[in-house]
Amino acid sequence: MSQQTLTRNHRVYSAQAFTANLGPANVPVDHCIELDYSCYGISSATTGVTLDEMKTEIDEVIMNLGGREIVRLDNHDVADLANLWFGQTPDILLGATSCYAELFEPLTIPLSLDKMLGGQLRTLDLSFTFGTAGAHLDPAKVWIYANVPYISNANVSWLPGGYHYAYQYRSFVPSTTLQHLNFPRKGADMVGLLVYNCNPPIATQANDVDNLTVYVNDQPVYGPVYWHTMRTFQATQDQTDDTTFGAETNNYRYLDFSKAPLPADFLDIETQSVTNSTGPDRLIGVFIEP
Repeated sequence: MSQQTLTRNHRVYSAQAFTANLGPANVPVDHCIELDYSCYGISSATTGVTLDEMKTEIDEVIMNLGGREIVRLDNHDVADLANLWFGQTPDILLGATSCYAELFEPLTIPLSLDKMLGGQLRTLDLSFTFGTAGAHLDPAKVWIYANVPYISNANVSWLPGGYHYAYQYRSFVPSTTLQHLNFPRKGADMVGLLVYNCNPPIATQANDVDNLTVYVNDQPVYGPVYWHTMRTFQATQDQTDDTTFGAETNNYRYLDFSKAPLPADFLDIETQSVTNSTGPDRLIGVFIEP
């Protein structure tokens, strides 16, 4: 008799009022495929809610596995990471009148995570830190939804060696002189790097991230690569597709290292800008680890 493997979906938050930090909430299931979440609200003014207001409701998304942080992402970057990495574009609803539903969903973070390691079951929890209440959102009518799809009775990891994904970011102020930014993650390999450029060369020639070079063990292994040749990879959006979200693609590039992951124990990234600005710019690393 064949054994049936059932795919499940665990609810972590459902219509949870969001006026302050949420969590950490325990995620009791094993074999976690991904995290799917959204921020849903109702407008309170005649002026339409902006995309930035919706995204800024959440400051950071944080997950801890057995006491080790495996996700720390600025909410502004999650949708663009999904868009450039695996081609998922969130649904956007931005109303122009009062009492109008506002949404930006779903936001997906792949996990490929089995909580069991060496015979020990690790704990997993999820938190959302509160950002800035949107000026045009009703503060009493903003809700968080979050689910973790999982497989009930089978190892879910599609990564080699049972590895799972981990995410971390670093903000930095650009400089016209070369600067090294330490970006290590012990015991992990980097499979992707999302670069957020606060001032790309569009309206002016200013360019916060003119070029970057990735170093492993103090040796350059990738670059210098220039902004104009960095890929948007699998993006499904560009500025002409969507004036509210597609335009953000101008500020992001994704470097893919999945075919040859980079050891991240001693990782740093060298950047240089065309003109100094206050930024801040961000490097968002996608890692795999046990």
